Amino acid sequence: MQIYEAISFQEIVDAGGSTYPWRVLVVDEHKHIRPFLAKIFTKRQLIQQHAIAKELFGNVLAREFELNVPEAGLVNFQNCLLSINLNNQKRIYFHKEIMD
Repeated sequence: MQIYEAISFQEIVDAGGSTYPWRVLVVDEHKHIRPFLAKIFTKRQLIQQHAIAKELFGNVLAREFELNVPEAGLVNFQNCLLSINLNNQKRIYFHKEIMD
């Protein structure tokens, strides 16, 4: 599994789920810039539901059954978070859900 470095936040995807995935640009191990869709989980989801493990297990099992699934990977947002510009509604959601 690849670990990517986020370099730019693009947008929050409002449709298709409760995690409000983020479109970001990442750098891969070969220093190539590529788009990536990252699921963002709340602390409660991570602690109580083991969300990342479930996502990875589901991806591996789907591949074993030859289902078409996107590439799984982990994204490090450490250097990218300062450049994120969210509108007020998204900022409230982000603060309430992610930071609690």
